[in-house]
Amino acid sequence: MVSFQDMQNLALASNMKGFGKIRKSCEQAVRDGYSYVWVDTCCINKESSAELSEAINSMFRWYKASAVCYVFLSDVHTITLSGGTMMPEIGSSRWFTRGWTLQELVAPQHVVFYSQQWEFLGTKQTLSKLLSSQTHIDEAILNGESPSNRTIAQRMSWASHRVTTRVEDTAYCLLGIFDVYMPMLYGEGKRAFLRLQEEIIKRSDDYTIFAWPIRLDDQPGLLADSPAAFADCQHIRSITTRKVNAPFSITNRGLSIKLMATPFALDTYVVALNCVNGQLVTDGSPVGSYRLGIFLRRLNEDDQYARVNQNGNTFVQLKALAWDQEVLKHLNTKRPAQEIEINVRQQVAETDKNVYKDRINGFHIFSEFLEPPADGRDHFSISAFSWHPEERIVVVMKPGDFGTMGFLDFGVQGRNFKCIRIGFDFDHNPVCFIATQKGFKDTHFPRLTDVPQWTDEVAGIHKRTPFDKFAWSKVFNWLAHEVERHPGLWAIKGDRIRGVNVEIHNLVSLQIIRGEFQNKLVWNLYLRDIEVTGKVRPKP
Repeated sequence: MVSFQDMQNLALASNMKGFGKIRKSCEQAVRDGYSYVWVDTCCINKESSAELSEAINSMFRWYKASAVCYVFLSDVHTITLSGGTMMPEIGSSRWFTRGWTLQELVAPQHVVFYSQQWEFLGTKQTLSKLLSSQTHIDEAILNGESPSNRTIAQRMSWASHRVTTRVEDTAYCLLGIFDVYMPMLYGEGKRAFLRLQEEIIKRSDDYTIFAWPIRLDDQPGLLADSPAAFADCQHIRSITTRKVNAPFSITNRGLSIKLMATPFALDTYVVALNCVNGQLVTDGSPVGSYRLGIFLRRLNEDDQYARVNQNGNTFVQLKALAWDQEVLKHLNTKRPAQEIEINVRQQVAETDKNVYKDRINGFHIFSEFLEPPADGRDHFSISAFSWHPEERIVVVMKPGDFGTMGFLDFGVQGRNFKCIRIGFDFDHNPVCFIATQKGFKDTHFPRLTDVPQWTDEVAGIHKRTPFDKFAWSKVFNWLAHEVERHPGLWAIKGDRIRGVNVEIHNLVSLQIIRGEFQNKLVWNLYLRDIEVTGKVRPKP
């Protein structure tokens, strides 16, 4: 490769490998009536950091302003047969795998391709179908439409299979594609691509920048670590709505953004992006009637989240109505949605490493009543989404369902209380309702099939019973009191980190704490009937 410094001595440079390309370029330019030719390898003084930075930030504009761009495919041979010249396999050229050549293909209006023998192969327009098939860049862009008319994810996908010698150039070669500018910091490694995305989101609210599939557990952030993450994103389209996308920015708490969210599994939400994978819309519906969702898991700090796979899936695509807050207030649905403010860090703290541990969306029940009774009759019956009677220990809710997950009916044994109902609220706090026969009747305690209804007066609280939504049991010294004006009913809302630890006098002591079952995180539910044991559980 002939450098700028080499060209100061033409006699020496003319004997170097690569000078033949420069000479042929000049000869072709003269034939085409041009007085100047610009070759990036020898026309940029790379020893000047200022000149190099200016050139890299300006190169897309220079190519766009050029009269014509010559592409020399050094590894493509033309073959002459008795019947004439056979078109070679242009798409197999290494030129299509290099990061820096993407802007050479997209930016100029006129691009002409030449073989190793400097024989004419075609133009960007005449070869547009072949080039589109090779690069996944749609023909409209190759024929002159502005790249800005494509989403961030689509433009990233153009670079997903391209490589550069230096890892930083993976980002720097895309500056013009996204019309952003930033200083060159060789030595920063993959941080360069993060910086590129940070510059992009300063100028764009396009959610497709988050619509890439995570491959590894250690990718908790919303920003990808290389263009390769967008390899399958050529069909990601942005959705325009009257309610514009909420602003987002990089802060010292991570990437800060407001998104519509719905509970999906333990500690895990699906959050909606205003974009859609057009390839996944196969039911004939308009593309705009769907929204793409990604999975975020809440960390120990209330406003901190990490991106995760859920059962191996990166995305879920739902009808747009599933995310419409106004619609959900008036519909019977198991999928309430609420706009939440979140901060997503690119790396999680050591104390949050269990974010990647699999979860059971339910409760592991411990109680003396779980032991098979001598008379063969169970002490209580259970209605649940998933109950394993042979193990007699786990109540599980299906991913995507919400609200009540288990109803423990103690009426069959004639105890002083009728039932215990367990589940989660919107914020994944464990919630427990305990009722005597009187409380059950007075409040029309809902069946498992009753649907939780959205309420907007108190953020994060969703109505599960007809009683006053503000009425939770007051707890003093671990002793829970009946809900005011609702005798025989206790409504206990735990904490998503600490759980629940209460006593209900002469009825039951109840504790819900984090645990593990089959190497997965689960809530352990301990039931100790004070009436039976005659003993009061010691304070923890």
